[in-house]
Amino acid sequence: MRGHLNDTEMTEALQGSPPVDVLSHIAGCPSCRAECERLQATLTGVAEQAREWANRSDATWDRQARQIMARARERQRPPRWRWVWAPALVGMAALAGVWFHNQRTQVVPPLENDEALLAAVERSIQTDVPAALRPLALLVGEVKDGEAKGSLDMEQGG
Repeated sequence: MRGHLNDTEMTEALQGSPPVDVLSHIAGCPSCRAECERLQATLTGVAEQAREWANRSDATWDRQARQIMARARERQRPPRWRWVWAPALVGMAALAGVWFHNQRTQVVPPLENDEALLAAVERSIQTDVPAALRPLALLVGEVKDGEAKGSLDMEQGG
């Protein structure tokens, strides 16, 4: 045998129908024999306890069922304080929502100085390119600069 018994072999030994090699291993291995005896004692104890419970009177089972049902009802019933605080929390949430809404609507953007506004309008009027086309003008300028730089490189290199 390769080592100690695995779970399947131990189960076969406890059921009473183990192969010969398992029986010979249990006879020669103190560790596996002790484990087999411990498991057998545990199974015997569980069987005895099951017989005891099966022999209990109907009154005992009825009392246990009532206790279980009473505990289940206690867990299902919500505590009273939840019903007292729930409306208060909803009211506070509504007041907070109204307060935050009013705070947001009361924000007024700062007024610009008239002189700064007139200066910005004048600059906008005097430019050659409208504000919407300024990014395109920058791109065209970069392309022209690149072409001019390329032609200078060719003149100097040639």
